[in-house]
Amino acid sequence: RNSRIVISVIMPENEERISNDNFAKIKSKIKQIISKNDVAATDYYADFLIYPTIEIYDEENLDAGLQPITIISGDFTLFVKQFSTNNQFGSITVKFKGSGKDKSEAIRNGILKINSNNEIFQTFLKNVKSKIIGYYQNNCSLNITEADKLNASKLYEKAIIQLISIPAGVTKCDSEINRKLVQYYKNYSNTVCEKSMIIANGYYSEQNYSKTLEVLRTINPESKCKEASLSLMRKIESKIDANEK
Repeated sequence: RNSRIVISVIMPENEERISNDNFAKIKSKIKQIISKNDVAATDYYADFLIYPTIEIYDEENLDAGLQPITIISGDFTLFVKQFSTNNQFGSITVKFKGSGKDKSEAIRNGILKINSNNEIFQTFLKNVKSKIIGYYQNNCSLNITEADKLNASKLYEKAIIQLISIPAGVTKCDSEINRKLVQYYKNYSNTVCEKSMIIANGYYSEQNYSKTLEVLRTINPESKCKEASLSLMRKIESKIDANEK
C-alpha cells in the first residue's frame, strides 16, 4: 500500500476545443502539480478525483504581420471531489495568460507556463490531504464494510482498490485493512487461475503444449490451482521427446 494519498486525474468535456495533444499536455501539467506536493497521481480509478476547468474571459486577435497572434486571459481551476459521495474536497483557481497562432495554442501555452511549484498549490493540496485523511480516519469501518460487499459479490479487483487507496498508517484499522487485502487478493488470484486452467486445458486438448505451458507459467503458485497446473505440466512432460523438453 502507498503511504501517500492517491488521486485520479480526469479530464472534463473539451469545451474550449483544445486539440487532443494539448489536452494531454494539460493533464500532464496537473499530474506534475500534484506529484510535486506528495500526492500520488494515477490514470486509474480512485475514489478521489482531481479535474480542471478552463474559463477564457478575454481574447484578442492581433495582426502581427506574417502570422496573426491570439492572446488570451483566463482562469485555470482545479477541483478535488470524492467519486462515491460526489462531495467536493476543495478547489483552487489561478489566472493565466497565453499567446499562439490560434486560441487552442494560446490556451495550451498559457497553461504550460503555470508554475507547478507555486505555493498556492502547496497550500491547496495540503488542505485537501488533511480533509481526505480525516475522511479515512472517520470512515474506516465503513470503507471495510463496502469492500467486504464487493468481495462477497466477487468483485475482487474493486474490493482491493477500495482498500488499497487508503494510505498506509493513517487509520486505526490499518492491520485489519492489510488482513482483508491478503484475503481479497487470494480470492482474486483463485478466480484468475481457474480461468487460466480452462484456457490451458483447451490448448492441451489441441496438443499445443508450448501454448499450454505459456499459460501455466502465469499461474500464481500460491493459488489453489498450483497442484492442477503441476499435474498438467507432468502430463505434457510424458508426451514430449527429449529435444522438446
